[in-house]
Order: sequence, then structure tokens, then C-alpha cells
Amino acid sequence: MRAPRPEEFERREEAAPTPRELPRALARELPYPGIIRWGPVFQGVLLALSVATMLWLLGVAVALTRIATDGVTAAYLIAAGSILCGVALAVSLFLGGWHAARASNIVGTFAGIVQGAVVWSIALILGLVPAILGAAAGLGILLSQTGIPALSPDVAALVATGAWWSFAVLLVGLIAALLGGWVGSLATATPETRR
Repeated sequence: MRAPRPEEFERREEAAPTPRELPRALARELPYPGIIRWGPVFQGVLLALSVATMLWLLGVAVALTRIATDGVTAAYLIAAGSILCGVALAVSLFLGGWHAARASNIVGTFAGIVQGAVVWSIALILGLVPAILGAAAGLGILLSQTGIPALSPDVAALVATGAWWSFAVLLVGLIAALLGGWVGSLATATPETRR
């Protein structure tokens, strides 16, 4: 076994990359960086769910106060609740998508948009599964006590209105998450990677 030579221990003096060049320098060093960074995605999901929970609680408090003082119709309650959910989802998913794209340090706006879309899809799954299970349990309890009721046209219209509002709210949330990912990626993008 030979002794190491002194030149093997010499450090090369290279200029450190600037903060704007750092993502590209890291991407060059990784063999296959991939387009999704799961750590920032899950951080974005947690941020989105936390902000959404806070905004929903604020909205529920305001809505219940309004119901207690004025009394409102079911159609008004569906519309107001859907608008509240849309605003809460738009704000929270924009922040989640922005954080995921910004923290991932991936160069390019397409990668940021993908980060935002993944945040939206995971938040959707984590938010809808408990809601569906809770609604199924509540429906099961209701049907076990009252039997299967006939669906009146008024109830069907209210349910259809709620479904359309839900679709619109989820679409707004997706657009907000994509925009958040796009805005978050602009901080690391260079002019040639912005497209």
C-alpha cells in the first residue's frame, strides 16, 4: 500500500455558486435529480391543510353567528359555504404549491407547476377520504333510524347545487396550486428555463 501524495489532498479553489446559480449547480451534481421533491411536497401539503383548517374554522364561526342572528335558507348556506371553501382552498393550496416549488430548488417553471399539482392531489386525497367516510357513516346512521327516504325534487336540487359548487371549488383549488407552484418556481428559474 502506498502513501498518499500531497497533491491528492490539495483543495481546488472554485468560486462558490451564487444563490441564483445554486439550483443549477446542484442539478449538475446529481445523477438524476427527478422532477418531484417529496420533502417539499409534503411540507406544502401540511402547510395547505393547516391554513385551510384555520380559514374553515373562521368561516364556520362567522356562518354560525350569522345563522344564530338572522336565520338563512339552505340555498344561501350552500352558496356561502362553497364560496368560503373556494377561498380557503385557493389561498391554502396556493401557499402549499408555492412552498413546494420554492423549497424544492428545481430549475424550471414546469417542475414548479408539477410540484403544485402533486400538492393539490395529495391534499385532495387527505381531505376527501375522511369527509367521504364521515358522510357515509352519517348516512348509514340516518338510514338505519328512518329507513330509505324518497328523494324529493327540492332535496335533489340542493344536492346537485352542492355537487356543482364542490366541483368548482376543487377546480379553483387546482388552479391555485398550479399558480402557486409556478410563482414559487420563478425564484429559481433563469431566463432560458422560464417557459
